[in-house]
Amino acid sequence: MKLNTKKVTIRDEDFEVVEMTVATLMPLMSLLTNDPERGQVDLIKASVTRNGIPIGDELDNMPASVFMQLVPHVMEVNNLGDDSPNV
Repeated sequence: MKLNTKKVTIRDEDFEVVEMTVATLMPLMSLLTNDPERGQVDLIKASVTRNGIPIGDELDNMPASVFMQLVPHVMEVNNLGDDSPNV
């Protein structure tokens, strides 16, 4: 089955948000509940790619404004949150 994806350009940088598999998402679910800030960071690290490679720890050195712009896209593609439409 094909995963949902969404291309996003922020500050002239191209990113692709890729839907996580159940195996990747499930370990993060309790973290999202118990430590939402850390959970969002880990979601982005796992779900956002640049040039086909997950950004991972590279996120730690990105501007906060880039992080904040990525959050809603990651939530949408992974259908997280009450107002996330199906992609």
